[in-house]
Amino acid sequence: MTDNQRVTLAIIHQKLCSLEKQIEDNKEEIKVLREQVTMGRGGLRAIFVFGALIGAVFTGFKIIKDMI
Repeated sequence: MTDNQRVTLAIIHQKLCSLEKQIEDNKEEIKVLREQVTMGRGGLRAIFVFGALIGAVFTGFKIIKDMI
């Protein structure tokens, strides 16, 4: 193996190591983003349920008021 080939292999190895680190970092970021999306969906559900309950209460009051 010539010196030029050794240098080329060393550069390729260095770049592969860099890519592996970037892939691991991306995996962690994707995991965090998934957790944030899940929390966002849960928050939207809570807002929807809360809004539905408030709407039901006001509707109930209106029906009772109309009956009186």
